[in-house]
Amino acid sequence: MNCDVHGALRAAISGRFHPSLARVQSSSHHRWSSVTFVGARHRFAVCVAGEGAEQCVDEATASILSDDFNIDGHIVADIAVAQRQSRGPNVVEIELEALTVEAS
Repeated sequence: MNCDVHGALRAAISGRFHPSLARVQSSSHHRWSSVTFVGARHRFAVCVAGEGAEQCVDEATASILSDDFNIDGHIVADIAVAQRQSRGPNVVEIELEALTVEAS
């Protein structure tokens, strides 16, 4: 699995958040395959801190879940919010999980 796919997906996800509020705290990926597809599973932990954090997360996740991602040679087959937790009035942490598959 090419790490460029993970990096491209990380950049695309980061771009959906307000840059002064959000930070990807960690990310990981591992190969995945089925009988007909080859790809990877990805996980991203994002912390959004500052005034308007809840609204920032709401808007960014709505965009992430509804928009298509343009990643050369790959398709984002699935993406979901695996966890969301408020850590005070202006801090929200979320975990996103995604599945990418190589385009044929």
